[in-house]
Formats: sequence, structure tokens, C-alpha cells
Amino acid sequence: ISILPRPVAGQIIDPDLLRKANNGDPASMAKVAATLDSQDEAAYGKDAFSWALQAADKRDPRGCAILAYHYYKGIGTRFSLEEAIKWSTFSAINGKDGLAYWLMSHMYAENHEAYIEFITRSYGSQYPVALLFFSRLYAVGSQEFSIPKDESKSLELLDKAARSGLPTAKAITALGKLVEGSLGEEEYESIKAAGSCGIPAAQSLLAAMYCHGIGVGKDEDSEFAFYEKSSAAGDLVGIEGLADCFRIGIGVGQNQEKAFELYSKASNSSPRAKYLMACYKNEGVGTRKDAGEALRLFRESADAGYVYSQAVLGVALYSGASPAPMKNSIEAFSLLKRAIDNNEFDSLPNDLKGKVLEYASACFRYGFGAEINDEEADRLYKQSRDLNIGFSLSRPPFGLVDALSLDD
Repeated sequence: ISILPRPVAGQIIDPDLLRKANNGDPASMAKVAATLDSQDEAAYGKDAFSWALQAADKRDPRGCAILAYHYYKGIGTRFSLEEAIKWSTFSAINGKDGLAYWLMSHMYAENHEAYIEFITRSYGSQYPVALLFFSRLYAVGSQEFSIPKDESKSLELLDKAARSGLPTAKAITALGKLVEGSLGEEEYESIKAAGSCGIPAAQSLLAAMYCHGIGVGKDEDSEFAFYEKSSAAGDLVGIEGLADCFRIGIGVGQNQEKAFELYSKASNSSPRAKYLMACYKNEGVGTRKDAGEALRLFRESADAGYVYSQAVLGVALYSGASPAPMKNSIEAFSLLKRAIDNNEFDSLPNDLKGKVLEYASACFRYGFGAEINDEEADRLYKQSRDLNIGFSLSRPPFGLVDALSLDD
């Protein structure tokens, strides 16, 4: 997420605002600095720094925060962490400025408690970038922030961030309308504008659009290029998307070592990336084979709710296939049942669903990790037979080759 929220590129400075700034109004000086930053930091960085410095000299909290941003990023001036901390701290204490809190969360990132405190305060101040950050947390849930998964709350925060003018939030909102088939020219332009401004999240959205041919023609080269840009900026969606490109060979030659490296970077926030890492570790492709590490990664991904991990690990534990060191019907049944109850269960391919249903049926039939229930066993077995056409019963759907085909 960009640290500084930007209005749409091309916005000019209002003459009345410039007049007030020239007359010495510190709040207007800060607004001029923010506007120049939104235009082109490379071209107007020195001017924006000058206006922010003048506003900070008059102790305007937003001017102090913008000045801290310039010192922190080294835009229009030298990089100075000491100055960035000084001015952001003043702004946070005297103005409770959301940008200042957001900056401090980055500067104190190695102190986990301080990081959580400052980023939460930024959110409490309704800072647009923090609103978008928490929108994403509510979309998936976060143990780190003690936030439950709440899609309605996520959409509420996304809407607030978009209405504040944050291009990334506008781009995400636009993509939602695009998926619904109600994308207008304005929404599509929001995505393109945000991507052309170099906002990583928007670049990842553009890559996904080129991948699926949504709003644009399918273009593997463009998909790879935009994922490469957003990945370089540290966007986790972009990192995982670029990993997919190297894994499958989209716009670039297949490189499983590079794919594994990128999945590793995204795995802390993506159960799917962790699942694919487990497949690599289990097969010893792109990395050293390590069944124990594969088992750990599968379990963590499954615990995070990823249905593929729940299904595949449940099958492995029931049958004793790698990476399971031995059969474990109690844990297997728990995972198989969680997979069946998962809202994403129907997204699994039929052969994998069939195997999950078949093994869960056997657990109910013979009391493997579950109380005997012949009626439930019959119901699941019938569903399994309807799906299990052509599936090899000798080997679970497991490993890198299957991951390439199951989860493209």
C-alpha cells in the first residue's frame, strides 16, 4: 500500500489555495505540498518538500507529517530517519494525524507492539490508506490484529477509502463492478490511472484483468509485466501472481526455483501460497525435498481455511501418503469434514472432491475418527461415486504435478 494517498494524477492546484498558501496559511501550504506529491513526486518533489517545510515551521500537523514522509522517502531532500521520526512524532502527538501514525508504524515495524499500536491509531483517525489496509484484514480475517473475517465490514471500509479519493481503493471498487459486469468507463479508467501512477495494488489488478480477459483482451505478456512491477514494489498479491507466472509459464519460461522463492515471500499472508510451497517441499522440485516441512505448511494452510490444503492433507493422512508419516484417521476425518463444510468446497476439481467424500464416508462407516453413522456414510458415498469417474484410487491427488493442474 502506498504510504501517501494521492488524488487522481493531473489535478491542478486551486488558485485560491495557492493564494492562501502564499499569504502564509500553514494548512494551505500543507495542501499544496500534498497536491504536488500527488502530481509527480519526481518532478515536484523539491517544491513539495519546500511547502511542507514551511507548513511544518508553523507547526501545522499535516505539514509536519508530509515533511516526515519526504525525509522517510528521501523525496526532494536527503533521507533522514531521525528527521522523519521527529516530525511524524510531533504530528502524531499534536494533531493525531493519520499519515504520521502510518509512517511511524513503518519506522517501528521491527517492534511488533509499536507497529500494531501505530497502525491501529492510523485506522482510528480514518486515514484512507489505513482504512484500505483494514478493509483487506476484514476480508480474510487476521489473528495478528484479532480481526474476524467480515466481508460487509471490509466493503464498508473499502467504500470509505474510495470516497476519500484514494486511487487504490477506487481501483479495487472498480474491479468489483467489473467482475459483476457493471464496469463503466470511469471505473476502468480509475484502474488504469492508478496503475500508471505506479500504485502496486492497481498494477496487480491490471495483471489479473489481463489474465482473465476482463475489460481487456487476454495478454500473457502484459499480465507478467504488471505482476513483475507490483511484485518489485512489494505488493503481496503481485508477488503471488508473479510466482504463478513462473510456475505455469505465463509470459515467461517456467522456473520452479523462482516460483518457490516468490511463494515463500507471500506465504505469511496467503494460505494458497503456503499450500503450493508444501507441494514443492513434498515433491522436492524447486527446493530441497522435506516431507516434515511440507506437512507443517499443509497444516498451517489448512488451519487458515484453505480448502485445497484441507482436502489434500485429509486424503494424505487417511491413506498414509506423503507427507504423512503414517495414517491418522482422527486428524484425517477432521480435515475432510472441514473441507466438505468449507464454502469453497465446490471449487475443487471433481476427482479431488470425490476422494474427500469417499474417505469421509468410510470414516462414518467404520468409525474412523467419527461416530458410526451409516446414513451419512451412504449419503457421502453416493456423492463420491457421482464425482469419482475415472479417478485412480491408487494415488491421492497430491504433489507438484497435481498442484499445477488443480490450482491454476
